[in-house]
Amino acid sequence: DSFGPVTDPAARARLPEAARDQVVVADLAALGITDYGQLESFGFGRRPAFSPPEVFIDGQALTLARWPNEGWTHTGEIIDRGSIMGSIVGGEPPLNETDDRGGIFTGPEAERLQRWQTADDMWVFGYWWWDWADQAIPVASVDPVAGTITTAMPHVYGFGPNKRFYAFNLLEELDQPGEMYLDRTDGRLYLWPTAPLATSRVEITLATEPLLIVENASHLAFEGLTLESGRGGGATVSGGEEVELRGCTIRQTGDVALRLSGGRAHRAVACDILDTNGGIHVSGGDMATLTHGEHAVENCRFRNYARLVRTYSGAIHLNGVGLRAVHNQASEAPHSALFFGGVEHLIELNEFFDVCRETSDAGVIYAGRNWASRGNIVRANFIHDIMGIGGLGAFGIYLDDLFSSAEVTDNVLANMANWAFLIGGGRDNVVSNNLTYRTGPMHFDDRGLGWAAASAQPGAVMYNSVTSVPYQEPPWSTRYPQLLTLFDDEPAVPKYNTITHNVFIDTPQPQLAATVVEHGQVEDNWVVEGDPGFVNAAALDLRLTPEAAAKFPGFRPNTVERAGLYIDEWRTTVAPARPVLGGAGGLIVGQGTISLASRTPDVALHYTLDGSVPTAASTRYDGPITVTESGTLRAVAVAADGTLSDETSTRIVVRHLDGDAVYVSELEPAEHMGYGGGLKRDVNQAETAITLRGEPFARGLLMHPGEPEGLASATWDLAPGLRNLHLRALVGVEDNVAERGSVIFIVDLWRDGEWQEAWRSPVQRGGGEPLPVDVALGGAERLRLRVTDGGDNIHADHGAWADARLE
Repeated sequence: DSFGPVTDPAARARLPEAARDQVVVADLAALGITDYGQLESFGFGRRPAFSPPEVFIDGQALTLARWPNEGWTHTGEIIDRGSIMGSIVGGEPPLNETDDRGGIFTGPEAERLQRWQTADDMWVFGYWWWDWADQAIPVASVDPVAGTITTAMPHVYGFGPNKRFYAFNLLEELDQPGEMYLDRTDGRLYLWPTAPLATSRVEITLATEPLLIVENASHLAFEGLTLESGRGGGATVSGGEEVELRGCTIRQTGDVALRLSGGRAHRAVACDILDTNGGIHVSGGDMATLTHGEHAVENCRFRNYARLVRTYSGAIHLNGVGLRAVHNQASEAPHSALFFGGVEHLIELNEFFDVCRETSDAGVIYAGRNWASRGNIVRANFIHDIMGIGGLGAFGIYLDDLFSSAEVTDNVLANMANWAFLIGGGRDNVVSNNLTYRTGPMHFDDRGLGWAAASAQPGAVMYNSVTSVPYQEPPWSTRYPQLLTLFDDEPAVPKYNTITHNVFIDTPQPQLAATVVEHGQVEDNWVVEGDPGFVNAAALDLRLTPEAAAKFPGFRPNTVERAGLYIDEWRTTVAPARPVLGGAGGLIVGQGTISLASRTPDVALHYTLDGSVPTAASTRYDGPITVTESGTLRAVAVAADGTLSDETSTRIVVRHLDGDAVYVSELEPAEHMGYGGGLKRDVNQAETAITLRGEPFARGLLMHPGEPEGLASATWDLAPGLRNLHLRALVGVEDNVAERGSVIFIVDLWRDGEWQEAWRSPVQRGGGEPLPVDVALGGAERLRLRVTDGGDNIHADHGAWADARLE
């Protein structure tokens, strides 16, 4: 009864015509609700003081009305980048301009901008320069004549062309079910319901403080609580000893679900963290004395834990000394799963998948910029199905910018589009007994001798990380004597790293800087093609059979089956592993087959092909699915007790050739590597059209070799309908680098169980005549394209496969 039709003429005029009789409105003031909050800038780890009220219908958050409804639009021409405070070139110092000028850029068509002129509190959210730095920013004005948007404040790195953004908080864009708009002037809530309101649970969040606050308490346990629907956080525990949250559910919060800080031995165990604005933040221990905080996050499930603040809002944050994150599972997030900083943490037996969805240069597990962050163990974690968005990409375990002394062992990483490990020039790291399957390579550089050298100078961030702790006194001096001689031992050189007994399967060769090899121990690592003998690769059961393990002497069998959640007193069931897709996914030519498998035994797999939500009543999988039409496949595994797994889904595009070409850029690569992530599709390094000798191409690939091997490569699994076509393209050094650059192009085909080189170009140089490519695939199951540095260096080696297609 609280909602009724929109009758106010002014409000109806602002609504899209099709929405005017679908949207309903409630007078919140008449209901006694008068605190409407304010939208505040957020992003890049920056949190609002209080999130504004949100509305949930049957547990689903409504979206502030936005354009476009899904995905992104892009900035056009940049008229004014606005004030720039940060560094806009990697390794260069920040610009530190006065924080007083918003940006101006061209945006959508004039008709839409004209409509937005009636908006009184319009905002834009985007990744304005770097793909790891998001921000929501208020709009000062729109100009339909000039076609521009002017923001009311700057972004720390300024605004760049062709950058992702969307506009939101617009009654003018409330045009589909599940959207809302709150008019803070008159307290009216407009929404388009997703279900009949009379039979739905409608909630509006009001509480601004954490729902549970525990201060200086000890030996206290909270079991089975549900904390939900607040503008603030779920719970905070500070001071005291041994306070535990057991089997609790925290959901629908506007801030971090749980903070554990100070005191000793607090624990969150078997908790579910769902649809929050941050996961569990843990801090404790004493850096001066290296006394462990002993806090733990164990057996907790995190899903959609970064709804509003999209970056640096992990499932788990560990800061301090001696904290643990073990047996957790995290999924469905735009950025990283776990951040850590400090000393002697244990990060073990966690399962992380489907994260880093909308960011680049991001790590599933991340730490960075500290020589004194010693004794951390990252062990036996299972990281899989990480795609990122291209560009530099998303990495599995990321030790950024000279981070040192981590022990990274016994981890399994699989199905990743980018580097499994990115280690940015640190020292004293141990990377041993890890297994990768269908990922990008391990990358270990010496950036401290190059673009990051300034950070390793006296008085800079890396020196300060050591001098900020009493490293010359016990217990630091006895536990970490390496720090006593660090400053006299070429600290920027990546010394004393150990890289041994790692198995890289269907993964490129490790990319190791020569200094890493020279000053470290690098031995007994294996790079192999094809299944060496997994228990069930199709189901992502990556345990090695005894026969397979014998191929890698000294490699300890992994414990991947133990990673993730387990049954205990408070978690009485664990959902099955979600189904794994096999066969022809993505683009199918003519018709194809898709297989489903789960590594959880004794489950039934159910699926839909029409985009509807799969349930136990959906079609049961009993063998490969023949697909002849485009659609969306969604699948779940169902346990005997009815528990459903997380969902697997993929968009299927069926192409009936009829003489039409299939562009290689339409196909999802199984793996790729190179500088800056190794592969750009349909754009060059400047995110504009690929161009050769002045001719632009709407389709193509851009590959830039990386160091130290001077190589970029990308591999595709070929659907049966593609295997007997020709690869055709025009190759050359892309115009963006003028007459610089020298590269060699190579085409490899996987046939008869091995890679065969099918074509190689002579050295192509910048400004030279493009070279045509015509290679018959001849039944090849996989296609690999490579670009080398031409035998000199990688500078300006922008290799373009213009108009690359299969026909």
